[in-house]
Amino acid sequence: WSSDVCSSDLLLAPFFERAGEALRELDVYARLRERDRLATIGEMAAGLAHEIRNPLGAIKGAAQVLEPKPGDPAEPFLKIIVEEVDRLNDVVTQFLNYAKPFQGKPEWASLPHAVRGVAERFAERFHNQGIDFQIQLPDVMPQIKCHPALLGLVITNLLENSLRAFTDAARK
Repeated sequence: WSSDVCSSDLLLAPFFERAGEALRELDVYARLRERDRLATIGEMAAGLAHEIRNPLGAIKGAAQVLEPKPGDPAEPFLKIIVEEVDRLNDVVTQFLNYAKPFQGKPEWASLPHAVRGVAERFAERFHNQGIDFQIQLPDVMPQIKCHPALLGLVITNLLENSLRAFTDAARK
């Protein structure tokens, strides 16, 4: 009886080996298809970024050419346009960089310094919306290891969302 089991195992062994090879080939094929799909998405993203950046450059150029005199009511709005165009360009760059392997190295950074830097850009926008905007942070905090540009983007998004929430609530 034991010789029958061994002989049937030997008969089925090539079948299981071939099934294993087929599964490995299927896995390789699936990874190649995914790689090709991601490459296509990356190419589309690059084209989309180009299509977005051109009008942004025109908008920024037009806002900079207008150069209002100090005290002109349009001055803060033109400044906001230029800042937002720069922010959108940064978002497009981050989007494109997401498709590539991340190259940056974390650095030691001051969280209060990063928050204050971004908050200063938003203070006038909050003020223009009639919102009392204050940041209170301790002067001394431990440094954090991060990617400072990405940290700035996170803080910018938080403040952007806060401003939007306040203005939406005020409209209701």
